[in-house]
Amino acid sequence: MADIVNMIVEEMVAQLQDNTSLGLVVRAPMAEHTEGVQEGSVAAVGPNAPDDKEWRHEINTDRLQLGMLGLSHRPWKRRFYVRVMRVYIGSDRETAEEDFGGLMREIEAVMYGTAWAVGPDDNGERLSGCTHLVRSQEEYEGGETEYIGRGMVWVEFHTD
Repeated sequence: MADIVNMIVEEMVAQLQDNTSLGLVVRAPMAEHTEGVQEGSVAAVGPNAPDDKEWRHEINTDRLQLGMLGLSHRPWKRRFYVRVMRVYIGSDRETAEEDFGGLMREIEAVMYGTAWAVGPDDNGERLSGCTHLVRSQEEYEGGETEYIGRGMVWVEFHTD
């Protein structure tokens, strides 16, 4: 049985794999795919954000209160995240930060700029508008010649 959440995750994975310089794009959780990563990048895509209790799917009360005529289902705000990690060996901090910042912009561009065609699922739920790129953050750690860039992008899709 196909549901809209899994359909969106699969499409996000495919779009990121095809349209960014990411090495590996997987369904969340990421942990099992990062052990032993020597150099390169990995991204995990999942529904809701595991560390953020506020970032969960919810009824789109704005659209519900408007009394949207013709809706066959409740309108939802479907929330997803992309968690990213890239390891740099033999790079200086400035080069690593510049490269990782570029990678994050690629991910943001795909999330915001793609014309998503997903659904309807087996229950009739489908995307009903554009993507909302809600938030993006990045951080760095490391020593003299080894750096790790970590980032997360929060994305919201409206469905009905």
